[in-house]
Amino acid sequence: MLRRILFFLLFAAVACQPAPKESNIQDQASWNLFIGTYTKKEGHVDGKAKGVYVYRIAEKDGQLDKINVIEGLVNPSFVTATPSGRHLLAVEETVPGEDSTGHVNLLERNEDGSYKLLSRQSTHGFAPCHVSTDKVMQFAYVANYMGGIAMYPLLNGSLQPACFIFNQYGSGPHKEQDASHPHQAIVSPDDHFLFVPDKGADRIFAYAIERVQRRLILLPDSLQARTAAGAGPRHLVFHPSAPYAYVVNELNATVTAFSFDAAKGALHPIQNITTLPAGFTDFNACADIHITPDGRFLYASNRGHNSLAIYSINPQTGQLSALGHESVRGDFPRNFTITPDGRHILVANQNSDNLVLFAIQPDGKLQFVRESKELTPVCLIIR
Repeated sequence: MLRRILFFLLFAAVACQPAPKESNIQDQASWNLFIGTYTKKEGHVDGKAKGVYVYRIAEKDGQLDKINVIEGLVNPSFVTATPSGRHLLAVEETVPGEDSTGHVNLLERNEDGSYKLLSRQSTHGFAPCHVSTDKVMQFAYVANYMGGIAMYPLLNGSLQPACFIFNQYGSGPHKEQDASHPHQAIVSPDDHFLFVPDKGADRIFAYAIERVQRRLILLPDSLQARTAAGAGPRHLVFHPSAPYAYVVNELNATVTAFSFDAAKGALHPIQNITTLPAGFTDFNACADIHITPDGRFLYASNRGHNSLAIYSINPQTGQLSALGHESVRGDFPRNFTITPDGRHILVANQNSDNLVLFAIQPDGKLQFVRESKELTPVCLIIR
């Protein structure tokens, strides 16, 4: 009898224990994910989003958990953040007739996870399409697609008015190259130079950063890198450990590989390679480019072919070898990002309102993991 009672009590104790909780992102190591978007209809996009979306992305499996949306910004199409994610910089991509100028905003995270606006500055141009900072967080840099570039001091937790403005120049043979169209402003790995791929000028403008004088000095013409006529350089990425850089060219669907002379701030072309498969002749416009943290593989996005072009990088020469293409399972892949551990790629498909996650295989190829919905996603930043 006693044994029956003990068995019953043991069974009851086990039965009353809560069922094991399914694993979720709160139980995993994770990063901040910020998604820049379009919030209104423009000539080139049907913006439907509400602002900048803030997620957590799990390190192990790339699972997404939406935390917040930062509203009140018009077309915050490109964003960047401090390493902790506490401060966020977001442009407002407006054009003539919508506002007197484009704007760039500095926001700070509150204790409850929301963000408050700390400062808002003119970009002294229209359609600002890129914002970045140097590694020491001393200055921020904005590229205006319609206008020039602007440099801003980051001082005492605020974004100060622009301390340097420069209108780039040049044009090209393509119908979209009627004038200079800066598309990115990116600092060299050593924080000494700023590079600005100019889609309209077929040129990557290079500047020395003068920190004391708070200005940029345009390098001599002999040190300025140029692409093929009609190429339309859009975004540049530096190799994480070797003296190479790579530019994705929007208009002629190529990637140009460069050797990088860090002492002079000079880019020297060593290769041009297509982003498209043989025989593809329909519309295409390249957008973004990234390298895995280990420096082995490079990816570039095709809008039109709707794919990621995949390459391996020769560590001795810096040259690329094509490995194939992966469908992005959506329309118009604007930007994409690689997780800091190099295990996953997340793609923002602007016109199909979806985010697509891939796992990076040992050979650089991509394996589809999952898809999620988000309105008009453009820019993806992980911190």
